Amino acid sequence: MKKLIVIALVMLASNLFAQTNLTFYNFRTVGQSYFLNPALPSRQSFTLGLFDSYNQFYMPGITGYDLFRSDQTGKQSLENFLDNDQLHLKDIQIYNELNPLFFGFRIKKNYFSLGIQTTADHRIGLPKDLLAMAYYGNASVGKYFGKDISVSDVQLDLTSYASVYFGYTRDINEKLSLGFRAKYNIGFYNAKLERNLTTLTTDSGSNNAYAITIATDYELKGAGVGRIDQLINDSTLKMDEFGMNYLNKPVGSGISFDFGMNYKMNNKLSFSASVLGVGSMKWKEAVSYSKKASLRFEGFNVEDPSEIDSTMLANFTDSLSTLFSPVETQIAGYSTRLNTQVYLGMQYNLYKSGSLGLVAYGQMANGTFYPGFSASFTQRIWRVLDLRANYNMYRDQKQNVGLGMALGLGPIMIYAVSDNLLGIATIDGTLKADAHYTNMRVGMNINIGGRFDRDNDGVPDRKDECKKIPGLIKFNGCPDTDNDSVPDSKDECLGAKGSILANGCPDADGDGVKDIADSCIDVKGSAKLSGCPDSDNDGMADKFDKCPNDSGAIGRFGCPDRDGDGVLDNSDACPDEYGFAFTNGCPDNDRDSVPDAQDECPGVPGSILLKGCPDLDGDGIINKLDECPAEAGPAATKGCPDTDADGVPDKLDACPNEPGVPGMAGCPQTTNPQLETPASMPVNPTPNNPKKK
Repeated sequence: MKKLIVIALVMLASNLFAQTNLTFYNFRTVGQSYFLNPALPSRQSFTLGLFDSYNQFYMPGITGYDLFRSDQTGKQSLENFLDNDQLHLKDIQIYNELNPLFFGFRIKKNYFSLGIQTTADHRIGLPKDLLAMAYYGNASVGKYFGKDISVSDVQLDLTSYASVYFGYTRDINEKLSLGFRAKYNIGFYNAKLERNLTTLTTDSGSNNAYAITIATDYELKGAGVGRIDQLINDSTLKMDEFGMNYLNKPVGSGISFDFGMNYKMNNKLSFSASVLGVGSMKWKEAVSYSKKASLRFEGFNVEDPSEIDSTMLANFTDSLSTLFSPVETQIAGYSTRLNTQVYLGMQYNLYKSGSLGLVAYGQMANGTFYPGFSASFTQRIWRVLDLRANYNMYRDQKQNVGLGMALGLGPIMIYAVSDNLLGIATIDGTLKADAHYTNMRVGMNINIGGRFDRDNDGVPDRKDECKKIPGLIKFNGCPDTDNDSVPDSKDECLGAKGSILANGCPDADGDGVKDIADSCIDVKGSAKLSGCPDSDNDGMADKFDKCPNDSGAIGRFGCPDRDGDGVLDNSDACPDEYGFAFTNGCPDNDRDSVPDAQDECPGVPGSILLKGCPDLDGDGIINKLDECPAEAGPAATKGCPDTDADGVPDKLDACPNEPGVPGMAGCPQTTNPQLETPASMPVNPTPNNPKKK
């Protein structure tokens, strides 16, 4: 009987359960694993949650097995705890979560989720004296008789609320995914024991009867307690009216957020992190429940309940009820923070259907940080079964072995996950596990548009072009071994990180020409010129271009020749007129090597010395000025011959072989008047035939 009382006190705390979910983290076959990191949505395209329930209980100091086992002497282990002052059940964490509706779907790089969630988060502490008194009886001689029993360190911190949420995840790029979940929370109740000074003393009263003295001074602050009491005691209250009252006039309300990220280093290794429950609740209808009073009752022995008179027991019960019956005082509304949780994860794909996972966990509650750690292995069997086994540590507990299972039966999926199988095992005389905490999540989903992924690379088989080789989403599931953003199927230099422009080959100057084929490896150039630059874009590489800054012709060594005469502009005296090399690029119509601009006889080939004019007889007088162009003569006779050099050309010289004077028609001067030239005769009469035969 004594043991059952203690068990009842302990198990009273375990009807609701606290949260770690270490085994469930990144279990992406199940859509609800999204709750633990909004950046890690389900692999399915569409998920409708039919049922999901999660419960967890952590109780330090004592295990369920401790309530039953005996030592070698036959003494109950529980008695050893009590006798050695080892038992104090502080900080019992109790958590329950129910998800009656979950709806998630994917559209390309986006994942959306909607749903409803109810949460109960309780923290309770049971002092050793209270449990020992229940086990031994407060009047046990030699143990508690005549001693003060303190129950002042009872802990009570309770919160319950419902949430309507919306979640969104975006694949930012091939490597990074970000997600969040926003919740609107509707509070059901909140209660916290702010002060408790309660003692109990058993001693001897009158007539050697046992007497009990109880003194208490406590205060409990809460919200929503009155509505819960109404629900329990008012038989006429309809549930739909009760529920609508919560929606229209909630006891508490608040907004909270979950944030997550996942970074994929490569097709094998990824890192993730999430922060959950960032927010607070504002509570209304707040009441303070307090009482300061004392009681002394005499007349029975509580060690042997069979000897207790029923009337006396009723009187004692009434007295206790009066003693602890609180004074209710309306107080102003107050705020509470949600218990924020943090997850850090790593996943490594060992092979296409098996992966290793590591998770670090932490939770803040009432100013205390509660850590956890998990290592897991996940194996996919065909397309229907995912199995996960893990070892995890939570707070000071290091003997926890978890298991997860997700079984797909067509569109129906059922799943069950626990962080500590030993904690939910049947307690019997052979179990010797140190199971201080346990949890269990079970549920059922409908999945449509399954994203079965044989090689576990995030690309469903129906879209995966490399189904048996883990790859990247942007390459339709095909790998990029050297991580250069060029899939192996198109990479011309496997094993060497290169550039996209160079088809995966190294390209130091980034010009799209792989280094092994680049004649100018350190300077960005053109593929047509073997990777060399062409500053003037004339088709000739700068290193061969004699005019690198002026666009020219390949046949002209890259230099310009505007008139196309074969003389480069920088050497062409007439760059805009077609000419010849022998005239420095200037035109020469008569091809006499005298440019037209300088040629005084541009239409007739001539001598360079005579500015391009011809001199047929070679006497130095150009034809157009030579009166005897076919006969060489001096300039004095305008190019006509003058044999006797008397200044009279032979054609006019009457004495061509004798020097004479012009007045004598080239003959010598004489006194013979008959030889004198008549005054009427011209000095140089024009002959009928000026040319000699």
